Amino acid sequence: PRFLEPYERGQGAAADATSRLAGLLDDSPLADEVRTVDELTESWRVEIAEPSIAATQQGTGSAATDEFQLAGRQRFEAIRAAIDDVDDALSAERAEQVDDLDTAASRATVAMALQVLGLVLSGALIVVALNRVVIGPIRRLGRDARRVAEGELDHPVRGERSPDLVALGEDVDAMRRRILDEVDQLNAASADLARQADDLARSNADLEQFAYVASHDL
Repeated sequence: PRFLEPYERGQGAAADATSRLAGLLDDSPLADEVRTVDELTESWRVEIAEPSIAATQQGTGSAATDEFQLAGRQRFEAIRAAIDDVDDALSAERAEQVDDLDTAASRATVAMALQVLGLVLSGALIVVALNRVVIGPIRRLGRDARRVAEGELDHPVRGERSPDLVALGEDVDAMRRRILDEVDQLNAASADLARQADDLARSNADLEQFAYVASHDL
């Protein structure tokens, strides 16, 4: 019985392993190969192990014959060969799965790189668009407004691109035209005052001349 303890533990461990494998390999082609191992193991147990145990317990020598021992070795070698086939198949499938994972990882890396590149390009396009549609027109509008503020009242102010900038440019240009009209009015008033001053100066000169003549005659 002491020598049978590893055999009995092995039977329990094999049953547990078989149960786990059945759940893991439910839809896998390897299920047939594992089933073959189970069948060979069960055949060895029924035809070799159990008769050998029974013969030993009964004290008969039927299990000790060369023919019986040879049959036991052959069946056990068949079990080992079947297990090796399962191991080889598992290794091949694992390698295939690893290759698939590597391929998927490479594709994911490429996809992420393309996404980053797309974000960079999108950012660059946004900057260019902002520069063309917003920043550039604002700078030109500010430059035109500064020229008017520096005294170039004849320089027109125009907004571009954005409707808001166009409306702002029109408002600034309207103020420029209004200021220009007021300046023209001031210039015209100044010209009138200058003419009136000239007329007044001539009148004063005439009065002085008349006073001088009248004084001389008196």
